[in-house]
Amino acid sequence: MNAILALSARQLSRTSDFDPYVADAYYQRCFETLIPALNDNIAIREESLLAATIILRLMEEMNISIIGSDPQGHLFGTQAIIRAAEQSYVGTTGPNFRQAIYWAAFRQELWISLMTQRAFQLHIFPADRSMSPADDSIWATRTIAHMGDVCNFAFGDDRHSVLRYSQLMDENKVWRTQRPDSFVSTTHKIV
Repeated sequence: MNAILALSARQLSRTSDFDPYVADAYYQRCFETLIPALNDNIAIREESLLAATIILRLMEEMNISIIGSDPQGHLFGTQAIIRAAEQSYVGTTGPNFRQAIYWAAFRQELWISLMTQRAFQLHIFPADRSMSPADDSIWATRTIAHMGDVCNFAFGDDRHSVLRYSQLMDENKVWRTQRPDSFVSTTHKIV
């Protein structure tokens, strides 16, 4: 709750005359709960802890233009929490809160990977990589996981591998031919 209130107060302070110190107060309250929980093996597996860390990372991203740098502290926290509770995220099937939290963390990792041109630090969980018919949620997961694979190729140790490049290009071609109609823009045809 304090993470949500801190983020909300930060946004209000940037878009109105709202007192910016209110966000700082909620931020500090969040840490009073967050820091002890990070040392608790049971609490670290709770979805609310990871959700709070992701919200604080979003706040960190908002502050980049103000402070002029990206400390990535909450990004590292997110990575550590996911590593600590990895098995509970790997086993997630179907849309649910735990999966939504993971994909929010994935989006943050994707952004920083592209901005800093570095490989993913967050583990890309096994996604359904088949190209068989499925609902849009599964196709979106396939697409996002492929994007993570491409970032790892472009910025990681395999960047000079012709074999890996060919594999990724083949996956991309198959995706384009097998994707559902809902992934094809009606105004712009994706080539």
